[in-house]
Amino acid sequence: MDCTERQKEIERILAEERKASVDLLSKRFKVSEVTIRKDLAQLETRGVLLRTHGGAVLAERPELVIPHLTRTGENPAAKERIAREAARRIQDGEHVLLDAGSTTLSIARCLRGREVTVVTNSVPVAMEFAGESERANVIVLGGSLRRSSLALMGPLAQAQLGSIHCDRAFLGASGFDLRTGFCCQNLIEAETKRAMMTTAREVVMVADKAKFERTAFAPFCPLKELDALITDAPPARPVADALRKAGVEVVVSA
Repeated sequence: MDCTERQKEIERILAEERKASVDLLSKRFKVSEVTIRKDLAQLETRGVLLRTHGGAVLAERPELVIPHLTRTGENPAAKERIAREAARRIQDGEHVLLDAGSTTLSIARCLRGREVTVVTNSVPVAMEFAGESERANVIVLGGSLRRSSLALMGPLAQAQLGSIHCDRAFLGASGFDLRTGFCCQNLIEAETKRAMMTTAREVVMVADKAKFERTAFAPFCPLKELDALITDAPPARPVADALRKAGVEVVVSA
């Protein structure tokens, strides 16, 4: 069995069992632990898994992942209203971090022609400012490309985030849970989002009401670490109470 076949089999094992140890994988494939660790490292760069001490865990549940193009077409009017509200919060000359997501892409469109510095890990967001007449300065983070979200993520992105500071970070989410806060679909992307939160003076979640009706695989933002939420409808009573208790400013877009 060559490395490509072995890595496909490791993916299948993780899809079924959610986690695996280096020791067991080494015995199963009759190769050294060093070889297995190299396989895991390559699979991690592709966003398949997250390495742990002695093994790896599944980074996402593929059956729950919604592709970027599908998400972009969901609730477009609500996302545009949220984006306009977010853009009003931004002052010319500020450094603004936009993560990968359909709502943050709408924010980018609202910022075209503005004199701001945009830091992003999103390929579509970066492309919004590619025109020669654009006035925004754009910094694109490096990292491994997650194709379903067109996000650059992982250790390279996190290392860059550790060396910058932004005025505001605007983050999107795939879902919400009262116990753990906002969540996304990939553990590695969740780690990258957490690193983004540490760079900003103000952390703002942009999430339409549909996000509060579902949860997702990887929590990344407890409410206590959030400064503001911009959404398109007043949250349900339990969510509103939790946000108020955590001191989160809630802005409902007009």
